[in-house]
Amino acid sequence: MIEPTAERRDMDALLDQLLAFAREMLRKQGAVYPFGAVTRSDGRMRLVASSGGATDASTDELMGLVVAGMREQAMAGEIRAAGVCYEV
Repeated sequence: MIEPTAERRDMDALLDQLLAFAREMLRKQGAVYPFGAVTRSDGRMRLVASSGGATDASTDELMGLVVAGMREQAMAGEIRAAGVCYEV
């Protein structure tokens, strides 16, 4: 059997985190609001969401804020993996 790469393990762990949080959000709120998860350079995972504060923002706008933040972190070398989750 082929051993998964470190990158694959990072992405699998992120997917597990995203799906678990989405299930919990559905159970508690009946909907999935845009959020993401990142693996920091030191290997720690963190959930992330928009802090735009606009309650009337669309899902696409909120997801845009999440992705923009992730992009900045990636360009700064702060994260090594990222994933997003939202209802489409």
